[in-house]
Parts: sequence; structure tokens; C-alpha cells
Amino acid sequence: MAKGSTITALATPRGAAALAMIRVSGPDAFSIVKACLDARERFDRLGARRLALVRFTGPVAGEVVDEVSIVKYAAPGSYTGEDTVEITCHGGLAVVERILEELMDAGAVYAVPGEFTKRAFLNGKMDLARAESVHQVVQSRTTAQHRRAVWNYFGGYRRKLEAWRAGVEEIVSLLETGIEFEEEHEVGDVSERARENACRLLSDVEKELEGRESMRERERGVQVAFVGPPNAGKSTLLNLVLGYERSIVFGDEGTTRDAVSEWVTWHGHDVKFIDSAGLRSTDQEVERLGVERTWAYIEKCDLVVLVTAADES
Repeated sequence: MAKGSTITALATPRGAAALAMIRVSGPDAFSIVKACLDARERFDRLGARRLALVRFTGPVAGEVVDEVSIVKYAAPGSYTGEDTVEITCHGGLAVVERILEELMDAGAVYAVPGEFTKRAFLNGKMDLARAESVHQVVQSRTTAQHRRAVWNYFGGYRRKLEAWRAGVEEIVSLLETGIEFEEEHEVGDVSERARENACRLLSDVEKELEGRESMRERERGVQVAFVGPPNAGKSTLLNLVLGYERSIVFGDEGTTRDAVSEWVTWHGHDVKFIDSAGLRSTDQEVERLGVERTWAYIEKCDLVVLVTAADES
């Protein structure tokens, strides 16, 4: 991306929808958007953070593409810290593509993923921890992920880092004091205090690393495998848990030859339930492959539920 270029991109998911929002940011954002509107003088008079309903025509098309609402954000009072315009249009695929094409014909370039947040970071609108948390908020799928992302976004992790830095500075200060006033009786055993502070700080960092690893595991989701002999009710159990018929239930043994799985949100966490092939010795090649896959799931899943018939001990 060229330095100082004006970028544009769709800020909402791509696909047919009632509305879509397109963002334009950069030094020429105002002039580029203005060239694409029929009410250009009205755009000039529009104050920052005020909304206007206008017709988007495009400098090349010269015909009405859509009726859109626009909001101007003057630098540095925008998300990126640059002059920014947000365009809300109808969410049809053809409409969105046409508006983006006209904006690029007027001088904008298409933004790479994360480009708006990158500019916000480079322009001092947010620190690196908050910039990273934007992606976490957008990608969060469960309540637990969302809570952690919002905690990071509003400075939770930054405050922890600042506390660690203060702890390191205190340790350095104690060590410097011990070196500078080594002969002074009043100083006391500052090296021991520095060692105790360092141990506490190290313990806190290790707990945070363990917690982040646990969080990453939860973000990857929990995998639960239903295993057991053929015709024991594994498929029935999967359908019961999901609340609909995801797996075929039939009276003959060996109906499930391959694993059938589905992701669900369970108490705020992603859980993948797996209905596996029945475990038994078999001469049929396709069934044998299914059994091998079941053993593989037993090895790697977080939880394995053994399912047997009610009359079996």
C-alpha cells in the first residue's frame, strides 16, 4: 500500500443484505467521495459526524447507483486518525461492487485486510494491544471469547503490562540502590527484596502465559467423541444433543462408516461433537478404515464418551 494513499473497503460481511457499509480513509477521502455524489455542495457543507442522505452516482457512470447515507469524520477525530467517510448503502452484491469500483476509479485503492486498524495504530489512535484486540472482538464466536476480547479492547491487558513494567523498574531500582550504597547499614538487604519481587513477577507472568494457553485451547474448541460398539446408540445420542437429525440412525450395524461431526456453542464454549464408526473387528475395508479413524479420534479428542447398549454391562 503506497504511503499516503486513500483506501476503501467493505466494512461489513460480503453477501446479500439489507445494508452494507463501505469505509474510505486517507488524505483524499473527502474529494474522492465528493466526486461520486450528485449533491457535492451539500457534501462540502456537511459537518463532521453528521449524516446526510444523498445519491451516489460515480464520476464515471454518471448515473444513480444507489441512494446512500454518508458520515464524514475529519482527521484526527476518526477511527484511523485520517479524513474518513463511511457510506451506508443497500447490501446487494451488485450495488456494493459498483460503489467500490466507482470509488477506485475516483482515486481510492482497495485496502488490504487490517489496513484501517493498522493506520489507527500508526497514527496513535490505539496501542498495539488494543489493535490486536480489534481482531479478537471481530472473530469471537462464544461468550467467553467475547468477554476476553472486550477486556483486552478496553485496556485490561495494557494495564497488566504496565504493572509488570512497574515491577521491573522497582527491581532495577532496588538493585541500583544496593550497588550504590553497598556500605550503608540503613539500606538493608535490598538484594533479597529484589529477588523476592522478581520471583513474584515471574510467577505472575507464568500464570498469565498458562492462562493464555488455556484460552487458546478453549478458542480452538473442545472435541467430544462418542465411541463404542456398533448399534450402541452413538448416532442417536449425537442427534439428541444437537436437537435435530444430523446422523443417520438405522437398525443394521455399521451404519456409520465415517465420523459425523457438528460444532455447537455449549455454555459459552465451542464444542465439536463427533459420532464415530463402531469399534469391532471387521474384514470390510471401508469399515476397517472407519474404525481406524475412530481410534484416531480417541487419541486426540479432549473428551471421549463410551456409549454401550443399556443391556450390556
